[in-house]
Parts: sequence; structure tokens; C-alpha cells
Amino acid sequence: KGLFDFISHFLKLVGPHIGAEHALLIKKRCMQTLWRSTSHTVQAATFAPIVRIIAMATDIHGLDAQSLDICEMYDKLFRFVSSRKVSGQNVRSHAYQVLGLLTEHFPGDLSSKAEDLRNLYLRVLKEQQRKAEGTVIGGVLRGMASQMVHFGGSIDEGSQQWLQLLFCFLQRALTPNEAERR
Repeated sequence: KGLFDFISHFLKLVGPHIGAEHALLIKKRCMQTLWRSTSHTVQAATFAPIVRIIAMATDIHGLDAQSLDICEMYDKLFRFVSSRKVSGQNVRSHAYQVLGLLTEHFPGDLSSKAEDLRNLYLRVLKEQQRKAEGTVIGGVLRGMASQMVHFGGSIDEGSQQWLQLLFCFLQRALTPNEAERR
């Protein structure tokens, strides 16, 4: 975990001066560790450097969606969280957030996947109305916020139901129930 925190801090300091080859190597090692590790703590820690690389990808010369294998990364993460085999709340939270970030930073490459991601987010929010895992809900909402930058839609496009469900969920989440007041 400490290594990934260090790498994330290093990326923050170096910024886009890191160079494409180093950014790709870091992304590759983080993804390999995510898939191979059985520790939820280690898996969750791998996301911090990945998030930094995604955020500064357009500023790093020679780094683009193709070199980062964005579509493959998206597909693997989507299958990862869709499989429901992921039990760590932090891991799921980070994965939902990264999926949204990918659609925010690479909308042209992932436009065909926006509707599936929106449906996944809504399904998870509906499930969380019963479970109420705050970390997962936070990750989904951060992911949705990122996705909505390019794929929020408009009321004319039929997204009124989606926005209504989101509003109802947020309203419920922000209204404390009687059991929590005690």
C-alpha cells in the first residue's frame, strides 16, 4: 500500500514531465497488481496512481487512449465490478470512480459504453438503498459526476427518469432516518 501511495505522490510532484513510457509502466504495474492481489487494501491502493495518470494523460506527450489501452482497461474494470465478486467496499468505490473518470477524459473512445455505465451506476444505487455502504455510494456518485461531464444527456433525450432516480436517491441519502438520530 505504501508503495502505491508513494507513486501517487511522486506523480503529483512530477506531473506531466514524467514521460509516456514511465506513465505506461506505472499504469501497467498498478493494473497487474489490482488483478493479482488478494488483499483489498493493496487493490484499493493501486487506484491512486491510475487516477493521476488518467487525469494528466492529455498533458503527457505521447500518451493517448490507444497507448493506455483505455478501452481494454474500461472493459476489465466494468466486468470486474459487474461480476459482483468484488467484496471490498474501497475497491468497488475506486473502480466505480475510475470508470467515470475514463469516460470523462476519453469520451470519444468510450461513447458507446456510456449507457451501460449509467445503467450499472443506477443498479448499484438501487442496491445500496438496502445495504447503504457509504464508501460504495460515494464512489458511484463521484463516477457519475465524472461521467455526466460528457454523457449527462438532456431531458429531451429521455434522461428525465435517470435524473429523477438520482434525485430521489440523493434526497433519501441526505435525509437522516429515525434510527440514525438516536
